[in-house]
Amino acid sequence: MLPDRDTLEAELHDLAQRVARLETAMGIAAHPVAALPQGPAPAFEAASALPIVGRALIGLAGAYLLRALSESGVIGPIIGVGAGVLYAISWLVWASRAQATIHSITSVLILCPLLWEATVRLHAITPPIAAGVLLFFTVFGLTISWITTLAGLGTAFALLATTHDNLPFTLFFLVVAAAVEFKNSTIERWLVAPVVDLAVIYAAVPLRIALIVIYLPSIARRTLAVFDALQLAAVFAIAVYTWKTPAALVGGATCAVAAILARGRNFHIFAAFAVALIAAGTWMQLPVWLALAIAGYGLAIRYNAHPAWRLASAAAVIAVITGLVPPAFRTSVISALALLLAWKGPWQLMYPTMLLGAYFVAVNPRFVSLLVYGATLIALPRLRRFKAAGS
Repeated sequence: MLPDRDTLEAELHDLAQRVARLETAMGIAAHPVAALPQGPAPAFEAASALPIVGRALIGLAGAYLLRALSESGVIGPIIGVGAGVLYAISWLVWASRAQATIHSITSVLILCPLLWEATVRLHAITPPIAAGVLLFFTVFGLTISWITTLAGLGTAFALLATTHDNLPFTLFFLVVAAAVEFKNSTIERWLVAPVVDLAVIYAAVPLRIALIVIYLPSIARRTLAVFDALQLAAVFAIAVYTWKTPAALVGGATCAVAAILARGRNFHIFAAFAVALIAAGTWMQLPVWLALAIAGYGLAIRYNAHPAWRLASAAAVIAVITGLVPPAFRTSVISALALLLAWKGPWQLMYPTMLLGAYFVAVNPRFVSLLVYGATLIALPRLRRFKAAGS
């Protein structure tokens, strides 16, 4: 009878080891014996997951048993709710030790419907107690799986929409948001931020302040990503919605300082927020816009920003100066600015500036404006050639 495959592999492996020992004794460099490839996994190895599912179903059966005991009057509703909460938390603790996602799902399926029914239908617990239990469950679950975070947020939002008790559940969202920022988890950030932003809009002003305190310091100390930019926009929008112009000006000044201290991507994002917020706070107050445009151009030169940024900030300075000057003197001022651009730069804005001057000459033609504008057109090419020859 021929030996089977496993026997042949064992004998070959034993022979290779003997040859290796002989080579070592004779002083010949021995080649390492490669491990034999493992055979295919047993066909029924996936069956090891069946006991895990079975334990989860037994866990759900225990929850239904507690419910049946409570509804039949064997135990009181409050005792039944308390036992169910402890039972769900025990499954969450088991999930933390076993690192099994199915146990987290089991705890969620036990606790969330229980809190909903006990708060909305049975009125066995008050919304603040439900929020407190859900807070403990969700914050503890942050160390285990994002599934508990998602379930906790969804249950809290549903209870908020049903009970209309804003304070406890908004506090729940804020504490979870602070915990997520402390944990520094990207997935949970995307889950929590939209819910907490929506909740604080309908909450009292101190809770909106808490939102700002939670997110602004956390975002300011890291390299900004897509989430950070979007959440900054949401936080500033809520602040401007609450305090109007003062919030826009304070936020813009804060972002301007942050832009000065920042580097790379953070500089561009904070500078953009500074411009948008100060513009929203000042509307069309041109002196403020002029200071903002000059500051932007100075920052672009100071930090050697992209040429497009320097051109845009310089163009903003020109546009605002033009708006501040009385119409009778605009052509003269624009001509002077064009000569300054030709001499000091950025010279790329020289011709767009002269096109703006041509518009004002066409709208309000006068002797002085035509004379100054024509002389500037003659002087600009010569000034550029002289500047090029000198450099």
